Amino acid sequence: GLGRGRLLDGTGATAARGRPAAPGRNGVQHGRGAAPLARGLPRARGGGRLRILIHGINFAPELTGIGKYTGELAAYLAARGHEVRVVTAPPYYPQWRVGAGHRGWAWRRERAGRLTVTRCPLWVPRKPTGPKRLLHLASFALSSLPVMLLQAAWRPRLVFTVMPSFFTLPCALLVARLCGARSWLHIQDFELDAALGGLVVAVGWLAARAIVTAPPEPRPRLTLANCPHA
Repeated sequence: GLGRGRLLDGTGATAARGRPAAPGRNGVQHGRGAAPLARGLPRARGGGRLRILIHGINFAPELTGIGKYTGELAAYLAARGHEVRVVTAPPYYPQWRVGAGHRGWAWRRERAGRLTVTRCPLWVPRKPTGPKRLLHLASFALSSLPVMLLQAAWRPRLVFTVMPSFFTLPCALLVARLCGARSWLHIQDFELDAALGGLVVAVGWLAARAIVTAPPEPRPRLTLANCPHA
């Protein structure tokens, strides 16, 4: 979890110095950390701090991939004086099991200075396949829906959605519309491609098995009547 009074990135190091976090390799933003986002933020009245709502399934303390990127981004924005709220899931990647000290079937709130993290339940399959990945993503979208709707009363100025999961995008757009906020979609990975790719492999394997195990066609009986050399 996040310790009180400290902003932790995915490696456990403090981000209080306000340095831009290094983005993930598959993200749209490359090589310049959170600077592109900082330039695109809506201006607060009087030059004050903004309220930023981040919605994504992966977050710190995951040490690799999307969770590391989003955790460092949230810490960077909070260190710059913005009020940041994150709606996410308990850490589970890349081991595909809920991390120690976290529960997969409970809501939990963590605070660290200007950063507030609400973790929502989700189902984590032991062996992620195409259909199981879709159910996994859908479970987080459903459990985080009421939490996101409650954030509309907080009236954020920016609703930042990290993909995956694509299933959370309609909720984020609805919250942004309800409170008149600007919405931002950051495509870090295409989870539907990964899930459907698994289905394609499974269908191909079943088709190959069907061809291999198909019974041979019956051969015509050879008699004196139909023998060409008779």
